[in-house]
Amino acid sequence: MELFLLFALAHVLTDYPLQTNWIYAQKTRGFAQGIFHSGTLLCCHLVLFFPYLSDQRVSISIIGLAAVHHLQDYIKIQLFDNKGRLILYAYLLDQVMHVAIFGGIAWVTSQYIMPLPLTNTDYVFWYHDPRVLIYAILLIIVTFAWETTSFVYRRDKQPDLIFQRNYMQMALRGAVFTSIYLGYIWLI
Repeated sequence: MELFLLFALAHVLTDYPLQTNWIYAQKTRGFAQGIFHSGTLLCCHLVLFFPYLSDQRVSISIIGLAAVHHLQDYIKIQLFDNKGRLILYAYLLDQVMHVAIFGGIAWVTSQYIMPLPLTNTDYVFWYHDPRVLIYAILLIIVTFAWETTSFVYRRDKQPDLIFQRNYMQMALRGAVFTSIYLGYIWLI
């Protein structure tokens, strides 16, 4: 579970807060230009999987995932984004495929690496506390992914729409979510 959560956190970080308009524009210009996005994904994985990098199979899995992500995004853009049709469905299918792929890699990876011991005294604790990982993933979904998904939905109806994040609404959704999540954690 913790490996799946680490893969999921790297994915949502890369596809939402760390994917700027400039990086997205680069992805739409061609296969080679999409390397900025894939490189960001690779860097997120390297940071999040730092305690596991001594296992060469983990490093290979991470590099393979970044390459597959890059190819998948390129295909999606070529088929849908530049054509101005079915954007929302392509976007949602793309996200489901990303989850399926990194979920499969997380499952395979979990077969040969052991979880790190959980202690409260060092940085490893934050890597393995599912409450922290789930909170971070859900916070990004409630703020950045919500904003992106609603834009993609509106863009299906207004193709000339330009993406601009509404940070005030994102902060409000984040604060409400954080209050609810902390209340839930406190109750259990």
